[in-house]
Amino acid sequence: MKLTDVTVKNDVKVTGSAPPPQDDFGVFDDATKKAAKAKKAAANAQQAGYTQVTADLHEKYDGKRCAIDDVEDIANQTIAALPRLDADAIRAEIDNMTVDVQEEPTTTQLAAAMAEVQAYKDRICAIANQVEREYMIRKRTLDMLFDANQAVSSASSADKRKGEAQLRWPMLQMDLVNIEVLRLEVNNVVNTLRAKGDMLSRQASILQMQVQLGEYRRTVPQGYSDVKAEEMSWADV
Repeated sequence: MKLTDVTVKNDVKVTGSAPPPQDDFGVFDDATKKAAKAKKAAANAQQAGYTQVTADLHEKYDGKRCAIDDVEDIANQTIAALPRLDADAIRAEIDNMTVDVQEEPTTTQLAAAMAEVQAYKDRICAIANQVEREYMIRKRTLDMLFDANQAVSSASSADKRKGEAQLRWPMLQMDLVNIEVLRLEVNNVVNTLRAKGDMLSRQASILQMQVQLGEYRRTVPQGYSDVKAEEMSWADV
């Protein structure tokens, strides 16, 4: 029997807070999908606004020899136009992305866990792209400000010029620190889900070998009569 023939029931224990609603195949339900689409539409609208701001800045400053005030204006408008990330909502969401891995899973538990991990991986990929984008834009913008300040500063040393820039743009520095921390947290979840997916794949491979060796037998779960609902469990040996 192929693992893909197993009917999946949502009986996988998920640690932490309650997971997003799912159907019998471990896929997020319609309400969750609609909410995700609404978030994506809002993000697209914010992205369109950001694109327009950068186009306006390009038209205003392209080819112009900029002063430090011009560079600061470019930086402030660019950062202000960034799509807003709700760090608290992101943290609350990724805290739920935890799936239990059973030591000796049935095919039902294994297939459900694999589907759930994949759904979480799809979602964390979208989150990671948003966080990484904001991090890179903020970092490059701050680097541009520091470099511009180096060029016009009258301070006598590099350390003094750096300190001068720190005093001039302290909140931009703190905002960058905040997004760096969020980026690290998201990357940790990405790595954890990747490891869980690899572990489940190994379990599936081992299960397939055990089926071939006769260590597992086919059973039909209680309440099912369709042979497609059968699952694998330990054989009496």
